Amino acid sequence: MTFAGLDTLLFDFGGTLDGAGLHWLTRFHQLYPRLGLDVTPERITAAFYWADEQLLAHPAITTLRLEPLMFEHAALQLRYLGLPLHPYQRGLALGFCQAAQQALQASVAVLTTLRPRYTLGIISNFYGNVATLCAECGLAALCDVIIDSAQVGVSKPAPRIFHLALAQVGRAPETAVYVGDSFERDVLAAKTAGLRTIWLRGPTPRPCPDPSLPDAIITTLEELPAMLEPTAPVEGACCL
Repeated sequence: MTFAGLDTLLFDFGGTLDGAGLHWLTRFHQLYPRLGLDVTPERITAAFYWADEQLLAHPAITTLRLEPLMFEHAALQLRYLGLPLHPYQRGLALGFCQAAQQALQASVAVLTTLRPRYTLGIISNFYGNVATLCAECGLAALCDVIIDSAQVGVSKPAPRIFHLALAQVGRAPETAVYVGDSFERDVLAAKTAGLRTIWLRGPTPRPCPDPSLPDAIITTLEELPAMLEPTAPVEGACCL
């Protein structure tokens, strides 16, 4: 199988472009014990999603770059948990940012390689500032469309968010592929919207809920350019 007729590549942001298959929550689950914080996974999860909700109402959210965003996120998590900001806020925020910045640099290199051949874009469930983050790291200059759920009032898995992006660039679902790390919000959602799909499973093996849905499976974004060569067979099109 090849990706014949493909003219558009659309990407998730969080967990895909900024973290090679690692959801933000997973990264915080890893960061807490590294800082010596004895917090149960359930409490970390609750704190993370509470912080997410609060950030949507932040008065300056659209202008927040990566480090200020994560300092806010970390502060909100710690407030929920009843823990002091010092020294944990800095450790959580910078620990997250260092890994994210490395992943974003790698993603910029991948999209730079793909840019001459494809229309590129980002569709993300985000707080309202994904365009700011993309401008900061260099992704925005490579993209023809950036859709932020908080800005357009619709989020994945709704098919409409994919159709909004495609309408902005004048492309059809059948000639587009969506790349993302979440099986439900990215692969299943994009397939329902009529796009082809590539599941960024990441470095840690994860079971595939439905082998019929992803057109291909990758562990890193660096695999994309070779995979999408017109004559290249698609590797990983079956789930393990």
